[in-house]
Amino acid sequence: MQTMLQSCRAEQSRAEQSRAEQSRAEQSRAEQSRAWADCGFFSDEIIYDDG
Repeated sequence: MQTMLQSCRAEQSRAEQSRAEQSRAEQSRAEQSRAWADCGFFSDEIIYDDG
């Protein structure tokens, strides 16, 4: 039972970590599109290449 609890907690912390990374990525993307907007470009004209 204890190991189930531990693996569940590990899974939760992994999920939280990936959520945090996701929000960081979205934040940097938002900052990027703001920077583009300052230069007269708008984010719908920008194609993001995550590859």
